[in-house]
Amino acid sequence: MQGTNKLKWAELQDQVNRQKIDIYALTETHLRDDEQPLLPGLVWQGKNRSKGQKRGGGIGFITPKRSTVNGDCQDKEHMWIKIKIDTRDLYICVIYMATGLEEQKWNDSIYACLKKDIEETYKGQPVLLMGDFNCHIVELDGHEKDAAGFRKLIKQCNLQIANLHPACEGTYTWSRRANKSAIDYILYNQEVVRQDINITALYIDEDKTNSCGSDHNRMKLCLRRHQPHRVNRPETTKAHWRVKEQERLDEFSNKLESTLTEPLTYEEFAEKCLSVAQETIGKTSEKKRTRNTPWFDGELKTEIRIRKELSRRHRHTPNESTEKEVIWKEYLAQKRKVKEMAAKKIDQKFQKEEENLHKDRNHYSQKFWAYIRTLEPKDTLQEDPLILLTENSIPLHTKEEIEQHITKHFKNMQTNPVDPPPQISSRKKDKTSTPEEEKLTGPISKLELKRRINDLKNQKATGLDDIPNEFLKAFKTEAKEMLRGCLNDILASRKIPRTWKESRVKLIHKGKGKETSDIGAYRPITILSSILKLFNTILNRRLQNHCEKTLILSESQNGFRPNRRTSDHIFTLTQAIEMKNRDKSQLYLAYLDLQQAYDSVPHSRLWEKLEKINIEEDFIKLLKALYAECTAVYELGKYKSRQVQQNIGLKQGCPLSPTLFNIYINSLLEQVNREGPGLRLSTVTTERQEIYTKISCLAFADDIVLLAESPADLQHLLDICSRVAHEDCLTFNTDKTQWMGINIDDKDITFTIQGNTIKKTATYRYLGITISDQKNYLDKHQELLLKQSNRLKGRVWHLSRHSYNPYRVGRTLWKTLAVPAITYAGDTLAYSTQTVRCLDRHQNELGRWLLGGSFATANAAVTGELAWSTFEAREARSKIQYAGRLKFLPETNYSQRIYLHLRYRGIKTQWMKRLASLENKFGHNTKLEEAKSEREWRIITKNTITEASTEMWRTSAAKKRSLQLYLEYKQAPDREPFYRGDRESALLFQARTGSLPTRKRHWELFDTDPSCRLCGATEETIQHILMDCPRLGARDLPKINLAEYLGLPDDPVDTRVEHTESAKRRLKLWDRLCWQVDKHPDSVQRNEGPTENI
Repeated sequence: MQGTNKLKWAELQDQVNRQKIDIYALTETHLRDDEQPLLPGLVWQGKNRSKGQKRGGGIGFITPKRSTVNGDCQDKEHMWIKIKIDTRDLYICVIYMATGLEEQKWNDSIYACLKKDIEETYKGQPVLLMGDFNCHIVELDGHEKDAAGFRKLIKQCNLQIANLHPACEGTYTWSRRANKSAIDYILYNQEVVRQDINITALYIDEDKTNSCGSDHNRMKLCLRRHQPHRVNRPETTKAHWRVKEQERLDEFSNKLESTLTEPLTYEEFAEKCLSVAQETIGKTSEKKRTRNTPWFDGELKTEIRIRKELSRRHRHTPNESTEKEVIWKEYLAQKRKVKEMAAKKIDQKFQKEEENLHKDRNHYSQKFWAYIRTLEPKDTLQEDPLILLTENSIPLHTKEEIEQHITKHFKNMQTNPVDPPPQISSRKKDKTSTPEEEKLTGPISKLELKRRINDLKNQKATGLDDIPNEFLKAFKTEAKEMLRGCLNDILASRKIPRTWKESRVKLIHKGKGKETSDIGAYRPITILSSILKLFNTILNRRLQNHCEKTLILSESQNGFRPNRRTSDHIFTLTQAIEMKNRDKSQLYLAYLDLQQAYDSVPHSRLWEKLEKINIEEDFIKLLKALYAECTAVYELGKYKSRQVQQNIGLKQGCPLSPTLFNIYINSLLEQVNREGPGLRLSTVTTERQEIYTKISCLAFADDIVLLAESPADLQHLLDICSRVAHEDCLTFNTDKTQWMGINIDDKDITFTIQGNTIKKTATYRYLGITISDQKNYLDKHQELLLKQSNRLKGRVWHLSRHSYNPYRVGRTLWKTLAVPAITYAGDTLAYSTQTVRCLDRHQNELGRWLLGGSFATANAAVTGELAWSTFEAREARSKIQYAGRLKFLPETNYSQRIYLHLRYRGIKTQWMKRLASLENKFGHNTKLEEAKSEREWRIITKNTITEASTEMWRTSAAKKRSLQLYLEYKQAPDREPFYRGDRESALLFQARTGSLPTRKRHWELFDTDPSCRLCGATEETIQHILMDCPRLGARDLPKINLAEYLGLPDDPVDTRVEHTESAKRRLKLWDRLCWQVDKHPDSVQRNEGPTENI
């Protein structure tokens, strides 16, 4: 397939869609490492060769849906895939055998793997083996060659050769000009016949009608099945509103505004919205079809057919005929024409996509990410029958059995537990109320509604009312007022609409190696009405503000609270570990995991806790009304349960649930902090008074970690958790609840919670950070971080290289997708210098790919053209800004307390050393001492780091002789408007940064001939190529100098683009002629006149 040849992949995609092919097996894909072809609407699953391996090779499958891939031999070029033939499983293997004597051991190892797979892994199963075996057999070619392993496999596994089947049409699977042979085969075992999977036809495309320009002839195998199944038939899907079309939304909002002439109830208002939307917006078709690549149109297909016809005429013309050479030349000319036409159509498509994206700047972000999703590989699951297991491990197969099992499982979960003994309420029964309480159930204001609507996200699933967020965001004044009136009526009357009481619950598999047959391995996500979520968002914001103002929640809780971060707890925990490692004292950590935390909250106990903290009675009644008589239908793929009454638990997916859970679990955290021991800290105030702090636990929602300085202290904390959790009907998951010891030698220590023993662990992933019990506790996390960075680099490159502008798209994706993931918690973690350098190396490698630079391109050139910060600069900015956060946090905050303790005790942790090192390198701005807020501190820090980074970049660039001209005009790193990710842009980048592979540059490095390859001038330099070489013809812009030609001066953007486009054309011509000279030295004579533009 010649790797990433877009024309061939588009032609192949057209075949799959047009000929309704179920599965397409490919060999010699020539893809490398993590490369994937762009096949919109189809799924690619392959195995590529990687660095260190011989070029070429590569295998894979194309299917309309993702299928199960098997096989553990990652370094061998064979892979298995499972598909369905009617209700039967069929295992298919694609194979590529290398050629040459030196590859014999490699091929023998593949045959050994295949034998083991057939006899052990797929014993008793129908199997097909297909691919390029690179051997000849006497039945087809008249002689035997390299077929010993092939024959041995057939004999040992009792296989049959489909090429010899009576239904096979054609003989030769490979042909090039006059040569032809059979080296590709399809093998099948006896189980294929026994299970009534019959071969009805095998077509070998000897005429190369469908062989995509390959020298191998396509083999099409047809199998008989009881119910013909076309995997790319139109799929029935739910119809969606056409909310992506802004014109339709505008029409909807205008018409709705004009029809709202009298007050309406909520039900009437919702019905009015739907009726107007049906008239103005409409829904998408309920049929989803796979479409071909847009540029692969009828005109291009016609030219490809002409090319194929010339190829057939050439093969069928006798060798001694004079016409054969004429046809061959016509074929080569037609082949070039097809290639040039495809390149032109691709470029036109990319330009149109870029224009569409930038045409409407107000919706650029939404359109950009929608476009990126079209570049993502399709990842839909194969429609295999779902098999669930009962509690007794009995498999369920039929639709009725599975739906009954789902209904029974969730009904059992909703059975109310034994009500805990009621607690004595501390609520004061006075008639006066605080302003905060009044605000909880007060009318919704215009500003409040406007802000919450603006916060809504697009493209979210809709509830039973079928009103998406896009409708709410499109509402104009009258519609918003009508909606506000309806919500205020509900708030005052507590009469909840019927559509708010009913919900769908999607069961999402948790992954991480959990069995799909276990119903407990699925996370229930409630899909609520969009207006209900808007209403609950308003209530949640009010409840949050009330909890913060009245100091209801424990200081240990950082989850889902304003101005709280995961990084605060990460800082507290990691500094505690470093502090204990420094003085070699013990620290015991217990990571707690609540089993089905949200789903097991009893409503009655929750209302008691709300009363105990003096939440307004009317607000509690409103919550009770929202949770009363609710039902849900649980959906697992195409299976749906009956309606299940919701008697227990919080709704996952509801904006109110996190805050309600924080309130529910708060008593556990408070009692642990009040009664239990913990990590003891001390510091001194400005009045020279020593104060003490105890940190017993850290919590982020239901992620809890306990801290203790002795085994007895940790067991005391666990006992408190056991007691309070039992009172609150909560259960700890003993499989995930684990403990870790820092500087612990005793291996006989055991801990229990709720009567169960807790496992000890050497590593644990807490809030996204992998922590170990070793002295270098972040080594494992840094190892995983580098793997993630390398993986993201490949993903960004794959997405951007198929886009309209790899330079622009790749830069945006790296900054918005990769950098936030890589730098997560970087403000509180002290990485090694080697890790930071490796991250910068990954970034520079991606930059070279996007710009088209070579390995010899200076890092400063990549940074200058892409204008992204180094990871060291990002680390400096984040750590110094976090130091400012610590300064302005409340005194009760744990992260500030431990920071002050370290300073008071003079303890230099790795984080504090790294902070001091970065401040010394990037400079400490004295204005920071005058900052009066965290925001002001952040702005000063950002400006300081930017100035220092620019100066460091200029210093680094000044050391490179190739960047002298570049640095003379480029004052700071900045994005450029003339890169598109094509070959011309790559040549321009190399010319701008002095890395163009000229003869003079090669002479400087290797002492070779520096003369011009085209005209024979003394030196082939960038100046000579762009300004003086006579073989490249007259310049388009004769009055500009070299720097202007390269777009270096700070001229208007249009002027710079005009200059660089002229330079690109000249560089492209030079590159083409040099390629001809290097390949055919006699084809271009030196000292001739100008060459016509190519």
